[in-house]
Amino acid sequence: MLRSNKNKQGMTVIEGAVAISILLICVLGVINLFPWSLQVSKSAELKTLATNLAQEKIEELIALDYEEVSVGTIESRHSLESPFSNYQRETTVNYVDTNLDDNGSDQGMKKIMVIVYWSSQISGDSQIQINTLISQL
Repeated sequence: MLRSNKNKQGMTVIEGAVAISILLICVLGVINLFPWSLQVSKSAELKTLATNLAQEKIEELIALDYEEVSVGTIESRHSLESPFSNYQRETTVNYVDTNLDDNGSDQGMKKIMVIVYWSSQISGDSQIQINTLISQL
């Protein structure tokens, strides 16, 4: 008597092809995330550097006495020196009132505004603005 072997041990060629196809689709999806994540990382690096350049100028100005910080354009938009030549910075100081609105007269508070501009192939033209207040003691 012949017995038919109906045990389903192993897998057929079709099952193997389907499993490999699914695995390949998943791997290709993950591989496509790498270039995107590198772009996001580089963009974050450029923005962090711009923020640090703005913060550097703010710290330079707040280290001065209130009277030493002149009102008006401190730095017109200009390119920074190497290795930051891809960045431009602009700094202005204005008098502000208690509502933080720009004011033409000195009421004991000044607003320092620093804008840093940069351009990259990833994000195009970008800018970051940091403001802070200084007051008379």
